[in-house]
Amino acid sequence: MTIRHFTERVAKAKANLVAELDFDERQRAQGRAITTSGEAVGIFIERGTSLKHGDHLRSVDGAVLRIDAKPELLSVVAAALPRDLTRAAYHLGNRHVRLEVGPSSLAYQADHVLDDMVRTLGFEVRQELRPFEPEPGAYHRHSHDDGHGHSHGDAHGHGHAHGHDHHHEERIPLIFKARS
Repeated sequence: MTIRHFTERVAKAKANLVAELDFDERQRAQGRAITTSGEAVGIFIERGTSLKHGDHLRSVDGAVLRIDAKPELLSVVAAALPRDLTRAAYHLGNRHVRLEVGPSSLAYQADHVLDDMVRTLGFEVRQELRPFEPEPGAYHRHSHDDGHGHSHGDAHGHGHAHGHDHHHEERIPLIFKARS
């Protein structure tokens, strides 16, 4: 069985196929997906780019694949005052957390440790199942076992040092599962 490869971004066109991918899956430059109709497809886009909800890709044979953002479990922090929302964003951003910023709320991929931290700051955290579209930016996943390290300091030379797990791309095909 030959797998169709979708490599060319196209303006919105009539899609023959649809694949639902969560945020992490939409960040990968290459991988496999299962369409909502059950067909296995290959996705190959330019490194350093990502897919957004509603993007369309074309295969060599002219088929068009629409990418839909798959709902995922998110933690949502709401605040009535902009200052409070800014305070929550500061503490989450200080931990290099991907954040979706709304007019009166913040959302991040559900994480009980982060939820506990936000609650200790006096905020309520609720869970929602919906697509995740965080602000673009550079993120690091923290870990203390890989030996990479650097320090963060202020203008006066004060700061802290810690290790980062720099997520390295795998070179093997990845399997995405789309909901049917």
